[in-house]
Amino acid sequence: MQYRRRRDFPIDSRKYCYTLGTRERRRYLVRATFQYGSSGNEDAYPKFDLYLDATKWSTVVILDSSRVYVKEMIIRAPSSSIDVCICCATTGSPFISTLELRPLNLSMYATDFEDNFFLEVAARVNFGALSKDVIRYPDDPYDRIWDSDLEKRQNYLVGVAPGTVRINTSKYVDTRTREYPPVKVMQTAVVGTQGILSYRLNLDDFPANARAFAYFAEIEDLGANETRKFKLQQPYFPDYSNAVVNIAEKCQWEPHTL
Repeated sequence: MQYRRRRDFPIDSRKYCYTLGTRERRRYLVRATFQYGSSGNEDAYPKFDLYLDATKWSTVVILDSSRVYVKEMIIRAPSSSIDVCICCATTGSPFISTLELRPLNLSMYATDFEDNFFLEVAARVNFGALSKDVIRYPDDPYDRIWDSDLEKRQNYLVGVAPGTVRINTSKYVDTRTREYPPVKVMQTAVVGTQGILSYRLNLDDFPANARAFAYFAEIEDLGANETRKFKLQQPYFPDYSNAVVNIAEKCQWEPHTL
């Protein structure tokens, strides 16, 4: 429903901005969405820039008129307000469908660099999802959008290892720590039954410095003397391939940052 309307802006070099009230040094999720739909009066899909204050956030490139393009940023507010601006179209008319600001818990997504850099969200995936539907509020009280791993797009979650199976549970999973992943997300998972679990994502704006958050919970009934223990590996970055995940207690979760 929220994507049925869009706000178009003139084709010129000016910035068109929305000012959002914030609490200084509070962390927020800022989300802008874009669904072009069909206007029937333009020769090319839009391509334009998105800014957060004076910092270029992203270039929005519309390739599919029916797809909802989502741009998200996690910030620590530098003052009592922020500006989200649209400008500099190279093709078509710049536009926006929705603009959202969500306050986060004080423990969430803290970094040593947040006073100088923003975190742009490249992907947020719910593995083992029961359907193609996204998970967000009210299942996630912070209204993060968790994309289903059943959603098929070019170069998105490809290279899946043989023997990958999907599992789920209806039991409660305790997620009360730091980033608070929603219970519904942690009730599904994928398992590599042949000793390896792998995916490849081609992400916009990469290569770049990045931080990955991975969440694990034991939701299968293991034997009395069984535990699940495995290594996280990132190809081409051996220094990041030393994390060992040891899931010791059923329906408890363990986070890892790469």
